[in-house]
Amino acid sequence: MPATPLETTGVGRDQTAATKVSENIYQAIGFGNTFLVTTPAGNVIIDTSIAFNAPLHTKLLRAVSAAPN
Repeated sequence: MPATPLETTGVGRDQTAATKVSENIYQAIGFGNTFLVTTPAGNVIIDTSIAFNAPLHTKLLRAVSAAPN
């Protein structure tokens, strides 16, 4: 478990692929997590993370599905 706030914001920075949670849900890990839910109508993003994680989370989740958000 991270000991300092700086270490806490770095959680998940070494993640190289989104984690498959279920058949249509994927997770990018961070200080807060970002989830991708794939549906026939397009993707739904649930973002509880901080802006610092956005570039990495976007990259990880787009690798799963390029459907419209």
